[in-house]
Amino acid sequence: MAEKTKEKKTWAAISAIAAAISVLIAVGVLEWVKPDVVKRIERGEELVSFGGYAWRVLDKQEGRALLITEDIIELKAYNEEYEDVTWETCTLREHLNGAFYKQFKAWERRLILKTMNGNPDNTWGTMDGERFNTPGGEKTEDHIFLLSVPEILKYFPGLKLHKDSEGDEWWYEADERLVAKFNNSGSWWWLRSPGDLQHDAASVGDDGYVDPGGLNVDFNDAVRPALWLNL
Repeated sequence: MAEKTKEKKTWAAISAIAAAISVLIAVGVLEWVKPDVVKRIERGEELVSFGGYAWRVLDKQEGRALLITEDIIELKAYNEEYEDVTWETCTLREHLNGAFYKQFKAWERRLILKTMNGNPDNTWGTMDGERFNTPGGEKTEDHIFLLSVPEILKYFPGLKLHKDSEGDEWWYEADERLVAKFNNSGSWWWLRSPGDLQHDAASVGDDGYVDPGGLNVDFNDAVRPALWLNL
């Protein structure tokens, strides 16, 4: 009987300690329990390690930060079939929010926020003086996603719009800030925005120029994921 009473007191003490730790974590007293990636971002570091990849911090807001992989993680089609798609329906979105997301450890997944992403129509390029106006599809909830053309323009300010001899707007001129490597060489990489046609998706060239016209969705292009991390 005495042993059972002692065991109950022990578990009660453990529970009380656990509850106290939770309170201290909530009020920020136990800073040491924060994951290293969170502490580094809060210190203002621009390049951090998370889930086995190097990530660049693009934005830091109250309680969260936007990260993109520093370089290419794999080569994959935007969509496995050459057909009309949007970010909502493409197979790359399914892969990033399925197999890729699941490879993170449980505590890492708890840090990755589910984000409501807008997917605006492609109005950034023109052909024969007319805007592409390719439908971007519905808003999506994503743990992992690709940057859109508007986000590229927001987080890499100062990109120069190029016009051809007839005045059409086909791309934003090369910028070294957008160069990403695969096997130590610059590579094209996908954006989630649609291209000039519904079976194309916008992309970034190997020298860092932004191509709103994009590539065929079944092209084996490079993948550079992004996510919002809970701080």
